[in-house]
Amino acid sequence: MAVVSVTRLHLASWWTLLPFVLETKGSMRQASQADGFLRGVVGKEPGRGFWTATVWTDIDAMRAFRDSGAHLKAMPKFYR
Repeated sequence: MAVVSVTRLHLASWWTLLPFVLETKGSMRQASQADGFLRGVVGKEPGRGFWTATVWTDIDAMRAFRDSGAHLKAMPKFYR
């Protein structure tokens, strides 16, 4: 059974937008090459809100992505 992961993030400041975009590109690259990745999309809300939706073959594949590489490096910079 496929697993869908939906996340939302509100940037604390516009000053973090450029670093966020750069880190997001790295995470997107990582996801597109990850085992078990089926599809994903990144969206923007008014203001400083962003969200992602990804589809994975299983929960283990999603967790392996989440806990490694560019995504793992980026998470502490933006999630508080």
